[in-house]
Amino acid sequence: MKLWMNVMRNLESVMNDHERIFAGWAEGGVDGVVIGPLEFNTTQLLQGAERAPVEGPSAVAFDPNPAVYERLGVEPPPAPEHKMPESRDLLEKTLTAAKERGFKVFILYPDFGVGPGGDGHHLHDDKTMRALAACMVDTLEHFPMADRAIMDGPEWGYEIAPHHMDHRSYILARQ
Repeated sequence: MKLWMNVMRNLESVMNDHERIFAGWAEGGVDGVVIGPLEFNTTQLLQGAERAPVEGPSAVAFDPNPAVYERLGVEPPPAPEHKMPESRDLLEKTLTAAKERGFKVFILYPDFGVGPGGDGHHLHDDKTMRALAACMVDTLEHFPMADRAIMDGPEWGYEIAPHHMDHRSYILARQ
């Protein structure tokens, strides 16, 4: 059996003690890690989908590479206001340590922090789709230790909820 650990929205809890945590996970049979979105100091979700308070600003894990966006003809997202260089360095060390341990590394939400796109629906607007692709390429180029990426959504098409017919359950709507 293959076991994975999903580190979602709490990078610091793993980064700050990654050697010990990775050793324990490996001993338990874990051979991969899914990490993302790549943002520091994010709001944690509590039971009932309530948000836990955080102190200080959040920060994206890296500055965008304008050349990537230029190649795809879109504007890059602005560089993050808050850089958190110590966290950035520790994330790089953590992902490198995961690879050195033999873990597969997947980035969840590689399109997190995407720059401006077009005005249309994100699944049908060419400019928006190019902006999303540029962000994913930028993320994977910045973190070469990542084996793959996982994009979550759009899952609304399979949610069968009559009260959400305005944007969900459209797979069952009459044409």
